[in-house]
Amino acid sequence: QLQAVDAALNYYREGLSAGKFPKIKRVEMLNDGSSLNPREIPHKIVLESLRKFAELDEVETVVIESRPEYLLPEYIEQYMDVIRPDQTLEIAMGLESEDPFLLFLSNKGYTTKEFEEALDVIAELREDLPKKGKNGNLGAFAYSIVKPAGIKEGEAVDLGVSMGRYVAEVREKHPFLSLKYEPCVISRGTMSYALYKLIDKGTGKEFHTPPSYWSVLEMFARVADEGITDGTRLGLREDMDVFSVTPAIYDEKKNMHKSDFVVYDSLQKFIQDKDVVKLLAQVSLLLENGDAEESMNAWMKEAG
Repeated sequence: QLQAVDAALNYYREGLSAGKFPKIKRVEMLNDGSSLNPREIPHKIVLESLRKFAELDEVETVVIESRPEYLLPEYIEQYMDVIRPDQTLEIAMGLESEDPFLLFLSNKGYTTKEFEEALDVIAELREDLPKKGKNGNLGAFAYSIVKPAGIKEGEAVDLGVSMGRYVAEVREKHPFLSLKYEPCVISRGTMSYALYKLIDKGTGKEFHTPPSYWSVLEMFARVADEGITDGTRLGLREDMDVFSVTPAIYDEKKNMHKSDFVVYDSLQKFIQDKDVVKLLAQVSLLLENGDAEESMNAWMKEAG
């Protein structure tokens, strides 16, 4: 495992020196599980990886992924010992939703109560580590999957807004928490893919499709209207599996609609500046194009 880290770092350094890559400020060690579970990744591998990332002056934040039950203070304290004093360690937890039924459907295996107890552990460490003369730059964020299998477009928007409200409430106690919305990709070998390949004989449409960025736009517009955008992020499409059916605005022929790029790019810029007026102005200009308006109307009909 360390050999893989070394190979990636060497590739990055070579590309950087050749001018092929920009400097990386953020490294995410996401293993679709728990970096803090020694059965998945040995503790010493995580430690050594963090040491290597500490040697990269440009890296400001390192993210590791974990379930709540593996958030052991003794492990995290050791991690904080090896990163630089000016670096931040973020703990990512895939809560997905605060809705109990959706948590059951996604087979999370833990509750919002356990999630909040894990945040209490992080909060205590943020307070105690500086008292010991150690780095206390600890953060956390929760993933929220937008439109997982079995969820319709309109439901996805409602659930996303509900998750935003929940995180905003938790942030009152734990302001270091942020929320990252991840529009759900359809990957081979998953329930989403099976439903995507299954055609409804009545409508001729798939039983499940990836979320439209019209839905993501509506979700963020509503979240912004409620004033709860602080600490929110949106997953990049570039990070998604190339072998998946990715979230997008598609036309009737299942090609990416020409309005997709404008909506997607506007959303990513909104995440940076949180300027909802600019976001809506960009979309308004887009809708002056008849094709874009037709696409949005088709989405509205589906979303209800």
